[in-house]
Amino acid sequence: MPDKKEASVNMEGNIGLVYKFEILKTLLDITEKESDRFWQRARLLITINSALMALAISLVSISDMYVVIILSLFGIMSSLAWIQILRTGKYYASRWRADAKYLIDGDPVLANYFHAAAKKPRIKRPFGPKSSMCIMIMAYVSILFWISIPVIKYIWPGKYSINNPSEVIAIPGEKGIER
Repeated sequence: MPDKKEASVNMEGNIGLVYKFEILKTLLDITEKESDRFWQRARLLITINSALMALAISLVSISDMYVVIILSLFGIMSSLAWIQILRTGKYYASRWRADAKYLIDGDPVLANYFHAAAKKPRIKRPFGPKSSMCIMIMAYVSILFWISIPVIKYIWPGKYSINNPSEVIAIPGEKGIER
């Protein structure tokens, strides 16, 4: 923690440099924590949607249409919540980054220091979409999955039902056995 002399306002009306570094460190720590929270939420929602999808696939052949519709509605709500949580998490992480950039750009000493550091060669990210965009695409695809489950159950109600007595079980290499 800077002392009062370092944190005091200097002749030009700026806050002391040590105090600005402390603020910047705090902003970058908050940014990192928001990023960690973003990935924790993403993992949790991927797990929830995967479990719901496994349940839906196992129940679509033995359940009534109403059960499939209710499960699909719950899956759509889960996917929409997933999208909203991803967007909100990205917003908060970028908001704290913008505050840090504003602090850096507002002070010529900090700006020179960080802009000089940014000019150093770095390892470039491999070409391809960002992982957060891939997760967002997964969320949209899961909505399509939840919409398709009741549609498939409605279009082919007998084909995916084990309650249909005229269904023929095909055994590889044989003609099939009627139930």
